[in-house]
Amino acid sequence: IQYGKNGGKCGVCGDDWSLPQPRDNENGGLYGTGTIVKT
Repeated sequence: IQYGKNGGKCGVCGDDWSLPQPRDNENGGLYGTGTIVKT
């Protein structure tokens, strides 16, 4: 899918580029809460 459908593009943390924004791992998505953590 990444190369055949999306021209090599991928979303944040492996999200499918062709999904509507916000994708699951972007701010506003299912997992993107805007919390910045220290690693």
